[in-house]
Amino acid sequence: MKKFVIAATAFAALMSTGAATSFAGSKVIVQQYGWGNGTAINQKGKVNRVHTYQKGRFNYVRTYQAGARNDAVVGQQGNRNSAAVTQTGRNNTAGIAQFGNNNKATTSQAGKGNTSAVIQIGNGKTANVTQSGKNNTSVVIQGGW
Repeated sequence: MKKFVIAATAFAALMSTGAATSFAGSKVIVQQYGWGNGTAINQKGKVNRVHTYQKGRFNYVRTYQAGARNDAVVGQQGNRNSAAVTQTGRNNTAGIAQFGNNNKATTSQAGKGNTSAVIQIGNGKTANVTQSGKNNTSVVIQGGW
């Protein structure tokens, strides 16, 4: 339970960094600590933002954004975790937090005003979220070692 509270707090902090409004253009922040981590980011449009944090070994994040004012935040701590975020449209927000090893998460958002949060704590978890339309909300929490 203690790890879940720590993870939820960390995830909330990551999500709040993406909540500020910026009119200066698109932004990418990548923080990697460890060895063999990789990130691929492709942005098209205006004022899209990505923040990726990785700590461990052989973690990978892929992010694609097309449209305007989309926010994606991914945090991974552990080894061999992978995450992918695809956002088309506008005002979509996606957050993925993974703590452990061999976890996979995918979030796809098409439309506007969609919000998704995925938290995985443990090993070998998989989550896939697909949202289309507008103003959809999803929360996925998986735990257990």
